[in-house]
Amino acid sequence: MREKTIWRISCVGLVGLGLAMASLQVAEAAEGGQSPYLKGYRDGLTGLVPPQPGLYLRNDLVYYGGDMGGTVLNGRVEANLDVKSLADVISPTYVTSAKILGGTYAVNLAVALVYADVTARASAGPFSTERSDSEFNLGDTIFTPAILGWHDGNFHWNLTLSVYAPTGKYDTDDLANVGKNYWSLMPQIGATYFDPATGWDISGALIYVSNFENSDTDYDTGDLLHLDMSVSKHFGAFSVGAVGYAMRQITDDSGSGAVLGGFRSHVYGLGPSFGYTFEVDKKPIMLLAKWYHEFDAENTTEGDTVTFAVTVPF
Repeated sequence: MREKTIWRISCVGLVGLGLAMASLQVAEAAEGGQSPYLKGYRDGLTGLVPPQPGLYLRNDLVYYGGDMGGTVLNGRVEANLDVKSLADVISPTYVTSAKILGGTYAVNLAVALVYADVTARASAGPFSTERSDSEFNLGDTIFTPAILGWHDGNFHWNLTLSVYAPTGKYDTDDLANVGKNYWSLMPQIGATYFDPATGWDISGALIYVSNFENSDTDYDTGDLLHLDMSVSKHFGAFSVGAVGYAMRQITDDSGSGAVLGGFRSHVYGLGPSFGYTFEVDKKPIMLLAKWYHEFDAENTTEGDTVTFAVTVPF
């Protein structure tokens, strides 16, 4: 009975596994300390890889709205940015029957369709200007060739390595871009304590993002460290919890395009989460809603993220 409960929950636990999805903060500026990793993506049950082999599909609809004082965007300094984005992200994960170092082996791919809208404003005395741009196109892609998951009683943990590929549309003449035009590597570790008897789930993930140079602007965004956290309680088919994240840039921006210097960024986010699980043909399907409110931002946007996600096992 316990194994069935674990399987049922872990099948939809891929909602929290995180498998570094394609970045949705496209409009926030790829440069100036921004991260390709979607802040707060790893939430409940993030340490749990399903023990049952098979294909699992996650789909996220994510809205972000925020603003910032200024940054280097596509090779130019832009001031007083107002940014919005809406993305639909499709992320299939295949869990194999193979065991490596005693851990379950899985792979993942994440692609996104993204709408980005950016407005920049500048003023000097009585004079002011405003420039706006929007874009709807295929975003960048993240491939995760290595996911290893382990279990020991109520404790679950995994190691993940993701590659961020610049497949999205990018043009230095545009204010809004849905691609970042650089590669990144993202090693991650996730852990979960989940007690099926009480329904308590305590999860966290640490993500390191190593960015390569944008060759069109000679801008090398510094490396970043992300911490995603979640505490939730399952009540039968429902779950209620709190989620949060911290993002800090730990190395300076560099290159001839980094005209604002090191431009290190940080931001934090907190909010509620709500989940509902139901079955179709004895297969669990999970719906998840999250809201993150950001605060204490420096050299990055500050705003709100609302996410609706569904995970389906095949």
